[in-house]
Amino acid sequence: MNVLSFVGIPARRTGEASPPAKPALSGAARCADSSSDRFRVVMVDDEELIRKLATGMARRIGVDLVAVATAPAALEMARSSRIDVLLADVLLGEGLDGIDLAKQVAALQPTLSVVLMSGYGAGHFDLQGLPATTQFLTKPFSTDSLMQCLTTARERTLPSGR
Repeated sequence: MNVLSFVGIPARRTGEASPPAKPALSGAARCADSSSDRFRVVMVDDEELIRKLATGMARRIGVDLVAVATAPAALEMARSSRIDVLLADVLLGEGLDGIDLAKQVAALQPTLSVVLMSGYGAGHFDLQGLPATTQFLTKPFSTDSLMQCLTTARERTLPSGR
């Protein structure tokens, strides 16, 4: 699978005109754009550096990732628009942790794929009650590891042809 098919960009024939460009959206607006059938990834991590690194990695592999700093911000996105993948740090500081956030978002969106991240291994956490397809990404992670998790999540989440 090439990167273009991974993100759902149809191939164009030589000499075929490009479709008109849509105005760029950012952050929550990009996630809430219901006119798009694109693969939607929302990442939540309380560390700004991790958000920036993951966003850059995702951009390099052609994935549109919206990164937020808090569980309430991710939960609001899940209430207002479809999310295909929730990429969440397990330890989010004060308030809701990534595991509880994933359970709440999965209750709102049953087809959600979950990828949890932590500097600790998966064995340190109680993952009961999460979707059976939940994946665990140990920090620090490489671009290849991120792409592998997102590819697996996409295959599990999206129906054929989207």
